[in-house]
Amino acid sequence: MFPQYLKSENADQEKPTVLLWGQSIGCGFATNLAAKGKFPPNIKLNGLILETPFTNVRAMLQALYPQKWLPYQYLWPFLRNHLDSWTNLGMIAKRFPDTPPGIYIVEAGKDELVPANHGEELLQRCQQVGLPVERQKVRGALHNEAMVRVSGKQALAQSISTAATRAREHDLLGKGEDANNAGKGST
Repeated sequence: MFPQYLKSENADQEKPTVLLWGQSIGCGFATNLAAKGKFPPNIKLNGLILETPFTNVRAMLQALYPQKWLPYQYLWPFLRNHLDSWTNLGMIAKRFPDTPPGIYIVEAGKDELVPANHGEELLQRCQQVGLPVERQKVRGALHNEAMVRVSGKQALAQSISTAATRAREHDLLGKGEDANNAGKGST
């Protein structure tokens, strides 16, 4: 259905707001898709919601298995997929320089898996590469509870609302600029 919509005459009308939402390991896949995925020309990525994100797989292996005698933290080069949101954020900024997608980081306040500094590092990375970013922490939530707590639902709803508002405002500005330039020929 979605591919048909993209090819239909409706595709020239109001563009849909497109958000990628990843939770935990899904954040790595969401940032991979945003950094490297193919989007049809009439579709624009408006934002990424990163719920309980980690910076990259290597850092997570080191956090989960800090013991030097356990081999797990040394196995990251052999993984099929090197989910690296920190690197991907830099690629996203380069890929979308004119209209960067908003990044919405939602952390669990008592995350028992992802170290607390990962959200801060991703926030700083977004700021470093010039991506618009917002960060919210769901107080008292464990890793898988951010979305089910009332404050987590509110944080996620706010992220979606903000991304949709930014997308509409950008589309209106773009249409306004097109309308202002219409009919102006070169002399």
